[in-house]
Amino acid sequence: MKIVVLNYTGYRSNWGSQATSRGLIQWISNVLFKDMPSSIEIVPYPPTHWRDIWHQKFEGEFLKALYANPSPKYDDLITLERLCVKRFGRQLERVKNADVVFFQGEGAIGGSRAYKRTQLFGLPFVAKHLYKKRVISCNQTITFSDDNEELMLKNIYSSFDINFVREEESLRICQRPGWPKFEFMPDAAFFYNGGAGSKFSRQPGSYFCVTGSADLKSYNLPAYARSIDLISRTYSLEPIFIYSRKSDGVVAKEYEKLIQSHASVISHETNADVDDLIPVLSGSVFVLGGRYHTSITALTLTVPAILTNSNSHKSIGLAKIFHNDAKLVDHADQNQMVQSVADILADPVRLKSRIIDNLKGLQSPLQVETDRVRSFLALDSATPKLTAKESAFPSYSLSNRFRNLGALKVLSRGINLGIYDRSSINKK
Repeated sequence: MKIVVLNYTGYRSNWGSQATSRGLIQWISNVLFKDMPSSIEIVPYPPTHWRDIWHQKFEGEFLKALYANPSPKYDDLITLERLCVKRFGRQLERVKNADVVFFQGEGAIGGSRAYKRTQLFGLPFVAKHLYKKRVISCNQTITFSDDNEELMLKNIYSSFDINFVREEESLRICQRPGWPKFEFMPDAAFFYNGGAGSKFSRQPGSYFCVTGSADLKSYNLPAYARSIDLISRTYSLEPIFIYSRKSDGVVAKEYEKLIQSHASVISHETNADVDDLIPVLSGSVFVLGGRYHTSITALTLTVPAILTNSNSHKSIGLAKIFHNDAKLVDHADQNQMVQSVADILADPVRLKSRIIDNLKGLQSPLQVETDRVRSFLALDSATPKLTAKESAFPSYSLSNRFRNLGALKVLSRGINLGIYDRSSINKK
């Protein structure tokens, strides 16, 4: 069976994107299709490129009307296909040749630009409506800002065969009238099985990790820095600022401004792979911040998480999954944050035990949804799996096979698909 995963982000500099995309591939390969001959292809999610801006300006209204139409005309679908060819090039062939398409929203679905471009919804829409492929959506949080966006989302997801969301808040939203059926499946970062990177120099238990947030623009950064400093002085713990989004660096800078000294920082520039982050997180007393996937990675290591606001209800959903053992706090409320740390330190062994129980509790819905997809795809468990030599996994894709042709890759991506990982290119 030929499988294609859309919006794959496992090669990006963002740690969360790496963990969730790789976890999805591992689930598809090692669990879902473990007894089935299969090959897996990927289509990376492309960051904004001039073609996206062009589509938004000149094709935006057409795309919005198309996404809102439950019965799109054939000619309109051909136009969409043409736009996808211009945006994704030969990668469209992977969608055409696939038996099943996995569309991972990989984040908070929403934002007005997404409906005026092919960047996010173009490929899954054309896959279902024009190519009549089986489409399964997963790894996503549902958000929208107005009735028109809700209408488009209802229509887009109504065309897919199976829809999953990664937390209860999205599930509640999608129970409103007119929405298709959605089911809960944990974020794939929960079942990413990576390898530990090099040993971290700090003594385990002597520090806590601080992340940024996708919603930092709404943060009172001086108040957040004061809260971090109060925690540090109260419990004699060093804050280690970790981020793979450059914009999150403002938290460390604000803290440095407060203490008039340098802060300890770990970024994607020094720890490029999420696996390199594991030794850092595993020795941390707890992780504080609004980065959803970093909190998930910490929790899978049984490291407690104190959650702050993100750009959607992701943090709320994560807190509910862990029955508030991963607490959601106000980043500017010093008393609440200090008390959350006190709760963690009061009985860390018992807390870790509850975290483990909550992690085990995710296995049940994962198994239910695994059985659901296997039944839908009519997978025959008696069929022997292909050998590694016969299978085609992302490690055999163009992104890795020709990794030594760096300059050519950069040029081709820049011209045809948009710069995929700007941070790595900027260093060159």
